[in-house]
Amino acid sequence: MRNQTNELTICNAIKDYQPIRFRYKDELHYREFNPHAVYYSPKDSSKVLAWGRQTKDESEPLKQPDFRRFEVSLIVNMSVLDREFKPDYNFTITAKEFRNGIICAINR
Repeated sequence: MRNQTNELTICNAIKDYQPIRFRYKDELHYREFNPHAVYYSPKDSSKVLAWGRQTKDESEPLKQPDFRRFEVSLIVNMSVLDREFKPDYNFTITAKEFRNGIICAINR
């Protein structure tokens, strides 16, 4: 089931280049994430995903930042952080990952 409140929060964070901090449903640790796009899953268009760079995972503090996707409806306890990130300019909305449609994305 879609969570349009989360979608809107993430889209606003994307527009302002602000990272988000959140937990995944049933997980205890937090993650930090620089969102670049909110879009319909290429495997199941009823699911909405957020794509970007995870910069912190409290469960794996030594893990290097990496690009990830997260199912928006499973995100809980989300907050927008009061700082800006630099977008990855290799990001392209024409990638196959986004073929079912983009809700919002980094404006380059």
